[in-house]
Amino acid sequence: FAHMDPKRVAIIGGGEGATLREVLKHNTLEEVKMIEIDEVMVNVSREALPGWSDCSDLEGSASSCFDDPRTDLRCEDALAWFIDRFSDDEDSDDEDDEDEDSSDDDDEWDGIIDIDAQPFDVIIMDALDPQDNIEFADALYNNDVFLNAIYEALTDEGVLVLQLGESPHNSDPSEQTNNKNRHHIMNMIEEVGFQSMHIYEESHCGFGYPWSFLVACKSDKCRYHWYMNEAEIDVQIHYRMMRTKSGSSPLRYFDGATMKSYQDPPKAWETLYCRREPFPEHCNDYRGYSKSIKNYGIDNFEVRMSSIGDGAGRGVFSKVEIPQGSLIAAEESHKKVHFRHTTTHMIEALKYNYPEADYLSDLTQYAYGYGFQQKTVANYEYFVDSGILTFVNHGCNGTNNIGDGSSSHEKDSVYFNEATLDLSQIDEPPQGTSRASIFDPVSDRHLHSLATGYDSTSRDVKAGEELFQNYLYFISWAKGWKEEVLDLQAQCRGESLGKIEPWRRMKTAVMMTTTIAATTNTCDI
Repeated sequence: FAHMDPKRVAIIGGGEGATLREVLKHNTLEEVKMIEIDEVMVNVSREALPGWSDCSDLEGSASSCFDDPRTDLRCEDALAWFIDRFSDDEDSDDEDDEDEDSSDDDDEWDGIIDIDAQPFDVIIMDALDPQDNIEFADALYNNDVFLNAIYEALTDEGVLVLQLGESPHNSDPSEQTNNKNRHHIMNMIEEVGFQSMHIYEESHCGFGYPWSFLVACKSDKCRYHWYMNEAEIDVQIHYRMMRTKSGSSPLRYFDGATMKSYQDPPKAWETLYCRREPFPEHCNDYRGYSKSIKNYGIDNFEVRMSSIGDGAGRGVFSKVEIPQGSLIAAEESHKKVHFRHTTTHMIEALKYNYPEADYLSDLTQYAYGYGFQQKTVANYEYFVDSGILTFVNHGCNGTNNIGDGSSSHEKDSVYFNEATLDLSQIDEPPQGTSRASIFDPVSDRHLHSLATGYDSTSRDVKAGEELFQNYLYFISWAKGWKEEVLDLQAQCRGESLGKIEPWRRMKTAVMMTTTIAATTNTCDI
């Protein structure tokens, strides 16, 4: 369900047929290529474990999933199969052994499309466990050429799924020392170019211990689907699942609520991640509030007309002196109006497709004008402070005095000052509250806190001083980056009023016109 329309799927291993059985339940599927090196395993499973590959209840399938018309079973070495078709690496030894006269034979194949070499939407590795201390496991999980071939074998929005073996315990040492195969394959997945990685565990596999799985996405667009809520997933299940002869659901255990539970990485994976060397600095930033840092509650602030001028509207001022590094209204920071990525996308689609839905523009203006973008989950996500902090203005020319307090917001950052930011050099948003790395269970376990919390003073703030944020860090949509920066620069030069003030004046004018019209009509009567 991280991929919305999987048509071609490959399974590496899975000889007992259970993974194949689950894949065939999706009605979008046109072909599943199962590559299992152990033909004996497949044949024995057919006879001794028929329930594991039972597709008899699926309409249009067969008694055995191995005989489903969408199944293409290959009993051969999956490593060699993928490397031969999708790897650019050439074996010099093989080249030396080539027959010089073979060039004419090669010409016969020019222009012929290898159907097997067409990319897959999803590839599932259901092979040996990374913990298995055998030679083939080492070859599978420490083979850069193979993993690159897997990456090339996926479509642009393809998804790779791996079973990672027994889940770690909170007391385990770092994966770097305790599970080198697993650590290496996860590092390779990040380095090869995957844009989003999601780790989860399932305790109902019958293995005696919870089992870990990894979903790696070639495009971060899959985050839009991965983080759908349980109701949205249930709708997808309704449309995606094959119909059954019995009329019952083909899914016995999985539903939207189950998927929701997979969205937050297990605590043990976060703990082991923070035991890495070198130490990931953001492990200190987003894993809860430190009692050693004083919080200045919301009662220490007030709203007045901004010191910037009339065009800026209202601003937030401190009533007391606040030292650098202090938390700003931490008790209020998470009480935000949240426009989820799917909600914002739906509203914009309604406005675009139905002119009569233009009244929703007031809602989006509220979100875009008073709120801020985040890409912790996916594009189109907005948060609006529900209290007075929503009136905090942008600090022009580097005058901002509060930020999110993380190690990513340094004063010497190229994004620190909109006046000196060169759009010809900085052509994408800073995403200052995005994930620190592609595999980042710390951020993924604390997405809401990452997006909304930890505001703190970046320098000493005097009593009576206005609070200012750096709005550059509130821009996360790459396509709108240049336009947003230019508008912010124009506001700081006094040439633009931003989003809220023109909207407020327009709404005031409309209300006055309506009132006058109503009064005129009353007098006529």
